Amino acid sequence: MDDALYMIGVSHFHRAEYVQAQASLHDMLERFPNPKFAEGAWFHIGLAALALGDGRGAAAAFETLDRNYPSSAYRVDAAYRTAEALLEAKDPETMRQALRDFIAKDPKSHHVSAAQLRYPGPPVPT
Repeated sequence: MDDALYMIGVSHFHRAEYVQAQASLHDMLERFPNPKFAEGAWFHIGLAALALGDGRGAAAAFETLDRNYPSSAYRVDAAYRTAEALLEAKDPETMRQALRDFIAKDPKSHHVSAAQLRYPGPPVPT
């Protein structure tokens, strides 16, 4: 059942039905506390929030993913998107810190050059 709810949520996301995607994915997470699709669910919840212009909601989803699943394959993208979400949320100081943390933690990520371009301040050493 958890896989069906996950697929429904991801399908809604890819059809740009972001509110429905979040609802399906949250439903899965509530009904199945330890689903094998939780990492992907939190990642897509964050992406859907970004698409809806909810930077704080996106940051919260990505931070939940990072905190609960530190070895997740989604972690690096989520760390970068957290900073992106904070930029959308108009939280520049927290966004700068998130970018610094991301660059320091994942210096070989393909997102580092974009993070350095978005970082409003002196260059961050890699």
